[in-house]
Amino acid sequence: MVKTFSTPTLTMRSILFVFALFLTGPLANAQNPTYPGLNMSDWPLDVVERLRKEIPEINDKTQDDIKINQILKKLDKKLQFNGLRVVKIKDELRLVGEISAQIDRIEFEGLTDLSEQDALSLLNLNIKAPIDDETLKAALDRLTQHYRSLGYRFAEVKSEIKSISTLKRFIVVTVVPKKQTQLKSVKVEGIDEISKQEIEAQLQILFFNPVLDQETLNRTNTALRKLLSQRGYFLTPVPAPQILFSADELSARLLFKLKKTNPYGIEILNAKEISKPKLEQEVLGLDTFTTKEVNFGSEMVEKLKAFYIAEGYPHIDIAYYERKDGQKITLIFNLDEGPYTHLNQLSFVGQLSRPESYYKNLFDRLSSAKTQSGAYIKEDIEETARNLVTLLQNEGFVNARLGRLQVATDREKPKLGFAIIQIDEGPQITINSIRWVGANSIKPEILNKVIELNEGQPLSLIQLEVALGKLKSHYNNLGFIEYKLLNDQKDLITYSEKNSRADLKFEIAEGPKVEVQSILLEGNVVTHDKVILIELEFKSGDALNPAKIEESISRLQRTGHFSSIEISTLEANTNIAQRTVLVKVTERDSGLGTVGVGATNENNGTLRGYAGLANRNWGGWGRGWSIRGEGNYNFADVKFLESKVIFGFVAPYLLESRARIRANATRSTAISDIAIRKVTEINSGVISIEQDFTSHVTASWDIPSVATYIDYGITREDEIQFGYSRESLVIGSTGPNIDIDYRDNLFNPTKGSYTRLSLEYASDTFSSNRVDDFVRSTAQSTWYVPFDLGRVVFAQYFGAGHVQNINRKGFGIPFDKKGFTLGGRTTIRGFGSLEYFPSPQLNSSQSIGPSYKLNGFASYQLIKSELRFPLWSKYDIMGAFFYDGGQVIISEIDFSDKWRDSMGVGLRYITPVGPLSLEYAQKLDRKEGESEGAFHLSIGVF
Repeated sequence: MVKTFSTPTLTMRSILFVFALFLTGPLANAQNPTYPGLNMSDWPLDVVERLRKEIPEINDKTQDDIKINQILKKLDKKLQFNGLRVVKIKDELRLVGEISAQIDRIEFEGLTDLSEQDALSLLNLNIKAPIDDETLKAALDRLTQHYRSLGYRFAEVKSEIKSISTLKRFIVVTVVPKKQTQLKSVKVEGIDEISKQEIEAQLQILFFNPVLDQETLNRTNTALRKLLSQRGYFLTPVPAPQILFSADELSARLLFKLKKTNPYGIEILNAKEISKPKLEQEVLGLDTFTTKEVNFGSEMVEKLKAFYIAEGYPHIDIAYYERKDGQKITLIFNLDEGPYTHLNQLSFVGQLSRPESYYKNLFDRLSSAKTQSGAYIKEDIEETARNLVTLLQNEGFVNARLGRLQVATDREKPKLGFAIIQIDEGPQITINSIRWVGANSIKPEILNKVIELNEGQPLSLIQLEVALGKLKSHYNNLGFIEYKLLNDQKDLITYSEKNSRADLKFEIAEGPKVEVQSILLEGNVVTHDKVILIELEFKSGDALNPAKIEESISRLQRTGHFSSIEISTLEANTNIAQRTVLVKVTERDSGLGTVGVGATNENNGTLRGYAGLANRNWGGWGRGWSIRGEGNYNFADVKFLESKVIFGFVAPYLLESRARIRANATRSTAISDIAIRKVTEINSGVISIEQDFTSHVTASWDIPSVATYIDYGITREDEIQFGYSRESLVIGSTGPNIDIDYRDNLFNPTKGSYTRLSLEYASDTFSSNRVDDFVRSTAQSTWYVPFDLGRVVFAQYFGAGHVQNINRKGFGIPFDKKGFTLGGRTTIRGFGSLEYFPSPQLNSSQSIGPSYKLNGFASYQLIKSELRFPLWSKYDIMGAFFYDGGQVIISEIDFSDKWRDSMGVGLRYITPVGPLSLEYAQKLDRKEGESEGAFHLSIGVF
């Protein structure tokens, strides 16, 4: 008997319980008896066909208890059952139970202002699982409420369940959004007429006929709060507005009824060292200030004092009084800033085991940036002293105490401050013994080596904390993923009476050594199971550990197919060692469209743009295709449109491995030498085999890459003047590439590194024509080092390359195609577009012209150092200091001055169309005829 209905399904544990009852019945009388095959004649044909295909064991003519147990487990994984059991009728076994049809997919009709992927996320329905009426209704309500929050007050969402087969259904969700309600005006009451008119006029500008949704209400509330604060209505709260709808409710007005309060004005007198705008906006925050306290003047006095003291002005004094002008009350703050005070003297006294310089260095390491710079800030000094004692205690001086702490300024010289810090260290504790409780799987001597602690050595709480991390990692890596240290909060350390020795006791709950019995996938509607299984770092039979889980999540994220990934075990926190691993994903929309614009000051002004279409998961097999078009137009000097069109295709999982094949075809037309008005047309194609060895390391091999180059002039006159022949040159090559990427962010990294290594071998074997055989290698590596919690970043780039002629045929290697040049925005800043080197302008006597052919070797080295720091955090404006330097070496030419370099400053700002970068660099070794330096401007991402 088979019934189809929607109810919560049984878990694996429930099915095993049913089977256990079955085993204790008539079938359990013998030791693992055998039975005839399962009879499923009452089941629908499509169900039987699927079961026989996916669970071949069902087809066996004889069964035993072990086989039946395995079949039940697989049935729970493949299909959703309720009340499943095996019964014996006469001499045959019958599979009896109820099966719930699975939801195979969800389709949408009438969807607007929302992608299908976002709509699926809002519904939050578990695809491939039964869905009852209440769950479906709640999901539709979520989608309806979302539309109403977008201003569709009359939106309706309906659903229809349609049958595919006995086992499969699909849901059609129909959205009828109707029209959105528009906000026509915003009115306020309860403030003076002038302020009322000004605020309403500004709100009308800020909110010109927008949709009335929750975002608009929030923005209106925020804008009104700011406008009120700017006019001194600090005591006026912003209530929820009245919404006045039109008759058809398709337009509305907002009315804010404000509580009548007095407006306030703020005057700051005698602000000399700190600017008044900074005090008003950054310290007092007058633009958004609001309070319920009528006497808030004293609150502002404390804010100002605290700010000055934290800046190194401990003698700040503020006289505060009020002046009433009609309804307006003006708060006046008369400042006596006092001098900026330096921490002139720092002394350490007491029972100390090391030289005073050691404690001064510790103090400097623990103190704030302002104290490190020499500012006298009493609270910072006292806090640092307390932290220093805590550090000593963590190093094993548990008896360390802070004695007398004297922090003051010189009465006669208020610009000078001093601090005398008394510390009594006491003896450093040593480890008396190490005991292990509950460590049943690993011998104590091995665990002692893991934590790297020994009896008799000094006890450092910092080292102990590190040891606990090593201990957890060791257990986790062995598959004990639920390892716990039971006494980490108490009784881990027992001290002797005089705190001179310590006994360590580790009470451990190892948990089971987890092994993957089976893998269950959930949420992949489009993506095939095999795609996910190949990316996982574990398979059935493997030990499971956090490193494998983390690497699997990282690999799945890198595919770009999923917006969220969760990996867990169904039997978590039990003693079951062999577990079912649940991989739950949420898919992204595989289609992607991109567009971008930008500009640079190259050649006195160049506009840039691109557009592209791509599909990253075509057919659910991870296959991808893309087409991208780019264009650059110089509107100042050349007035020539450069273009590039790129077609790409990738097919992953070759032979069910992690290797993939990638094919790209490119056609481009670009100015390759502005000085001689040369245009180069390139038609290229490359087929590559790629492999991700880890989530950070990728390797590829071009097999092969073929590019055809044709040079000609921008105009016909240019071709005649410079003698362009439009003859084609072909370079066919092969070689590997390796990418090693540990950046924390691909677009704005603050830590980590990125390295790329490439090797290219070109020969007529790979279709080269009119060029000698050569080998070309390049290496680039960028390292990012964060400071001040990532707000300041030091970026260091190293680049190098070498090209070698290995088979002279009389053609040489075209230097303008495969040689190296430096100078410009992307290499050494400070060099204009006509100042790259080596170039015809700088080396005409040495014949480095546009047609120069390399017969020996050439190489380059490049370094770029840059310190990035925030200038104005409120507006994401960053500054930078940088140094660029490099050289090009050609075996056949002896340059008198190979190394060229520059230094400069930069300004970065994030705009809606991409980052704006403005940089100026000055040459450090300017040659005759060169400019002092150059500005580089760019906007947009490419």
